[in-house]
Amino acid sequence: NSPRQLDLALLVREVFEAYRSIYPGHQLALECPDDGAWTIGVPELVVQALDKLLENAASFCPAGGRITVRLARAAEQWALGVSNEGPVLPAELQEHLFDPMVSLRRSESGGVHLGLGLHIVRLIVDFHRGGVKAENLPGGDGVCVTMNFPAITPAPEPAGRVS
Repeated sequence: NSPRQLDLALLVREVFEAYRSIYPGHQLALECPDDGAWTIGVPELVVQALDKLLENAASFCPAGGRITVRLARAAEQWALGVSNEGPVLPAELQEHLFDPMVSLRRSESGGVHLGLGLHIVRLIVDFHRGGVKAENLPGGDGVCVTMNFPAITPAPEPAGRVS
């Protein structure tokens, strides 16, 4: 799919209810503008990145803990963030969190975790000419990962032809 005008607010609201059913063991909250949050993007890729951030947040958030999806204007960009209660990021890993093969997960099951999820998020955000960062929440009670997408003014829909 090729990039097109995309309303991030509409997209996030559409997928958010699905997240409630996927993660019933957590308190999910949505902070999203009611009007348009326009960028140029591929909806399926944005949802894939958001899916990875939710999966990551849920894996570190304690049972019953809060996960917040927040979309807000930040200068000439839209900031789409996922924050979760839980352990904070070690300072030495913050710069490398989006590199391939980096993972903070401990393997209780003995299975291998390759740590590609956040690297894929970075690739998707780079494709959209945005940025991504991870930071500890104020007060040290969790983490927020924020993807930034360039904000645009949507072009008007073409008018129908009159024959």
